[in-house]
Amino acid sequence: MRIIKAAQPAERFVMIGNDIAQDPHISTRALGLLVRLLSYPDNWQTDSNTLAARYPEGRDAIRKAMNELEHAGHLERVKYQDAAGHWRTDVYVYAEVVEKPVQNEPSYTHPKPDNQASDIQAL
Repeated sequence: MRIIKAAQPAERFVMIGNDIAQDPHISTRALGLLVRLLSYPDNWQTDSNTLAARYPEGRDAIRKAMNELEHAGHLERVKYQDAAGHWRTDVYVYAEVVEKPVQNEPSYTHPKPDNQASDIQAL
C-alpha cells in the first residue's frame, strides 16, 4: 500500500503525534474516539450517551474506548463534589500521554471560581 498525504489545512484540524497514531496498545476505535474528542473546542461538554447518539458506535462501545484511553494515559477522569454537594466528573483529554501521579491525586488543581478556564487550557 502506498500512502500519499494531502496538504495540511491552516486551521480547523487536529494534530496528534505519530507515537499516539501508531500506539499498538490502543484499538483503532479508541484512537478514532481520541481524534474526535480532540477535534472539539476547549470546555466542550458531552457524555457517552451524547456521543453514542451522534456517532455510529453504541454507548457501551464508547465507554469501553474511553476506559481504554484512560488506561493508556490519553484521558483522565476527575471526580469531585461541587459547591452544592453534587458529584461531578471532569474528563480531560490529552494529545500526548500523561503519566498518572503516584498518589490518587489529580494532575492539576481545580479552577478557581473567578477564573474557571485557568486550568483547562492543557487540553
